[in-house]
Amino acid sequence: MKKAIWILIIPCVIAIAIFFYIDSIVADWIQGKFRVPSGIYSEEEDLIDRPRSFVERALLTRDYIEVAESPNEAGEFKRTETGLLIFKRNSKEPTIWEPGDPLLLEPRLLIPFGEQKNQTPIPLNQMPNFLKDAFISIEDERFYSHSGIDLIGISRAFFANIKAMRFEQGGSTITQQLAKNVFFSRKRSLVRKFLEVFAAFSIELRLSKDRILEKYLNEIYFGQEGSVAIHGVSSAASYFFNKQVNQLTLSESALLAGMIQAPSYFNPRKHPSRARARRDLVLKKMLELSKITESDYAAAGSSKITTVKREQDKRIAPFYVDTLRKLLPEGELVVHSGLTLQECGENAISEGISELSKTYPALRRRELQAALVAIDSKSGLVRSYVGGKDYRVNQFDRISEGKRQIGSTIKPFIYLSALDKNLNNYKVATLASILSDEPLSIELSGGKYWSPENYDNSFRGDVTLRYALEKSLNIPAVQITRRVGVKTIARVLSEFGLTDSPPLVPSIALGAVESNLLSLTGAYAGLASGGKLIKPTLYKEALVNGEKIPQETLNEKRIASEGAVFLITDALRGVIERGTGRSVRNYFTGQAAGKTGTTNDAKDAWFVGYTPDITAGVWVGFDKKDSIGLTGGVAAAPIWGRFMKCAEDQIKLSPFIQPREVISMWLDPYTLEPVEPGTYGATRELFIAGTERF
Repeated sequence: MKKAIWILIIPCVIAIAIFFYIDSIVADWIQGKFRVPSGIYSEEEDLIDRPRSFVERALLTRDYIEVAESPNEAGEFKRTETGLLIFKRNSKEPTIWEPGDPLLLEPRLLIPFGEQKNQTPIPLNQMPNFLKDAFISIEDERFYSHSGIDLIGISRAFFANIKAMRFEQGGSTITQQLAKNVFFSRKRSLVRKFLEVFAAFSIELRLSKDRILEKYLNEIYFGQEGSVAIHGVSSAASYFFNKQVNQLTLSESALLAGMIQAPSYFNPRKHPSRARARRDLVLKKMLELSKITESDYAAAGSSKITTVKREQDKRIAPFYVDTLRKLLPEGELVVHSGLTLQECGENAISEGISELSKTYPALRRRELQAALVAIDSKSGLVRSYVGGKDYRVNQFDRISEGKRQIGSTIKPFIYLSALDKNLNNYKVATLASILSDEPLSIELSGGKYWSPENYDNSFRGDVTLRYALEKSLNIPAVQITRRVGVKTIARVLSEFGLTDSPPLVPSIALGAVESNLLSLTGAYAGLASGGKLIKPTLYKEALVNGEKIPQETLNEKRIASEGAVFLITDALRGVIERGTGRSVRNYFTGQAAGKTGTTNDAKDAWFVGYTPDITAGVWVGFDKKDSIGLTGGVAAAPIWGRFMKCAEDQIKLSPFIQPREVISMWLDPYTLEPVEPGTYGATRELFIAGTERF
């Protein structure tokens, strides 16, 4: 007798323990505490001083759902007259937010590892009634009357399968299917079905029927398109019909409801006749349950099934993911990145290359390539990483793997070496220093001579250092290099991380140095930060199998003085306003400094620019190093301008702040002698205090 009691008690205790375990998982899921999936995440986002429209977009990108009533679950928000009522994940109750209030949102999943989801959750009240009725009719007609398990449905399915001598019907309720999609794999097994039952009971205890249906319709699986899994009716409506959910017809709604039994088998693009037969079955079931009328049934059943063709979704930041995978150990990765501007970079490259191909048809004969990387000017954290035009065609990463000569992008570091007394043994130069732009011949070893020329093959006589940098003149840069010394220039380039072993030749002044786009952009970030070395970093934090990966701490070694760097920055602002980078102004109007670069025979076109917040570099060319016949100002600067136009809508861009040691003076434009402020024709120039007398 006692043995029999224990035989009954032990399974009950085990079942209760399993239920409470499953229930705790369901509770965490509802509160947004579910296990963090492996993938790449954004940083936490501080939305202080952001308008309500911006905050709403930030919530929607994190799959928050807007509700009409007060939010009662994590991941919901409601509009109020003055702001928003937000139930943040991992919070115990909703909080009121109004413009001007601080708001810190949790990281959002940018790139999942493994299966990539296309999912856009929407509220139940934005779905047509006949769409909801279609799913309930074919999947769970007693949904609103059972408690998570439908014994009638299970019995019916059991006898149908026995009769057919194969698995023909399932008895799973909508609640069970939701549990399967969220907590378990789609692989059939008795253990999974057993656990599904416990999860279904837990969900029913914790959520209303409408909330269960809403979560189900936003989660249900509709098949695979390339590397992307389609989840939820919103994504399915977009993928198959290019429609919003509220635009679906009865026929289309019935077709989607019919698909979920076997998404691949009933795919309307691949198997239209199967999909039509399944749709008709759903419509018939809706008619039997009085969800539609005879006329509705006839009209929907006679309508033609028309799906739209779509390109497969491109992988998000594939070059970045590949580089990250090479850098980190194997295992289950959770990476907190800074890719806040990835879409801006991808669109800028796509639109820029398209525009160049239209304007210069000869470029279409070969595969014109471009790359863009953007980093945080203060931390070096990568914000956008686009290693080429199309990863699906060519996986070579032109950011970290492509070494090319950097052309005139080297010139700011050449002139900085002369402006900063701590970098050279030569007399300190100023932006108003006079340099010669005249024909020059330099004797090399072996009795050879080198005669550099300007890009336009003309000479301008005596020019100021500022003018030479703004117009990217070659001869003055060579003159400065000769005065401060090639070894000094090589040392400065190495300290800024451009290259480990610069060639000790006069042509170093014109960019006869190989580097990659990541190192070059990092060097310019050193200018943006006021002269401190900024090493680009791919991620903020990474965990492998739950263990944090040690990362090199931020190196803020000062290389150049803040005052000298500000002079270079001011001259590089002139590059954009009046010089070789003025095409940027066709797209971006904010404060920025930058420099174009074009290598011999126009094989490489560069533009690197910065603000106090963002430093971005762009390269355009052919992988085989053929000439593209375009300068950096024509090919690369417009792409940079497009990127920054997008970036300024996403982040706040700060103005440049003049250091205390930098002063301004008014000069006579012809003699460059100091004059009184307001003197007719006078020009304003900046100096490091103590160097203004020259």
